[in-house]
This record gives sequence, structure tokens and C-alpha cells, in this order.
Amino acid sequence: MRLIIAAASALTLLAACTQETGEDADATAEIAAEGPVQATSAVTFDEHIGTWNVTYADGSTAVTTNREDGSFTTELGSGEVIEGLWALSDDGTTCWDSGGEEGATCYTVSPAAEDGSRTLTLEDGTEVTVTPAE
Repeated sequence: MRLIIAAASALTLLAACTQETGEDADATAEIAAEGPVQATSAVTFDEHIGTWNVTYADGSTAVTTNREDGSFTTELGSGEVIEGLWALSDDGTTCWDSGGEEGATCYTVSPAAEDGSRTLTLEDGTEVTVTPAE
């Protein structure tokens, strides 16, 4: 479960955020290649860019970097590195996809708190907290 959440962590592929097939993965790559997509939510594409400290519901941690080209890298606390694509969807969620069988994992991302932290919420209500890395 941590691997799936890690792949999705920090901010951020398809509007429905469904399981991806090979065709869906190709479509995701095309979306990323087209450049930034602005979401209808209050959280913009530019607000997702950067490196984030991630704290999962179970207390485990990771560091995720979201890049302007739609790629991301997550380093889990165990040292495992996950790479993939992230994008905003028209429904206001942000999805991360490492290309694994799990498909994309999508979160609703809250606006930033005063300290810059954000809460990412899965459809099932599971929350992940991200803070800007310094």
C-alpha cells in the first residue's frame, strides 16, 4: 500500500483516475508531453512544482519532487526510488502514475496552510500530509 501511495504522493493523472491499461499509460504520456494543465480546483499547476516532504497516515515518510515537465521522483524512507508522471485532472484531483499495474493514484489536494503544508486526500478518505522541503 505504501508503494501505491508513494507513487501518488506529493501532489499529483486522468480525470477519472481509474486503473490504467497500456493504452491509458500512452495517453498519460501524451498529456504530460503537452505541458501544464490547469485544474479547476484552487490549487494550480505551479503550486505543485517542487520538492515535498511527505508523511503518510501510518507515520512513514518520503520525499517527492514534482517537475514542470510532468515527471516526479519519490524517495521512500527505505531508500527505494519511484519515478513516473503526474498531472492535474479537470475534476480538480492530482494524479501520480509510476507505470505499475496499480495505475494512477489520485488525490484531492487542499490549498496551502500558513506553513505551506497541504493535505492530500484519497477517495477512501486516507490523508497524506506534504510540506515544502527546505
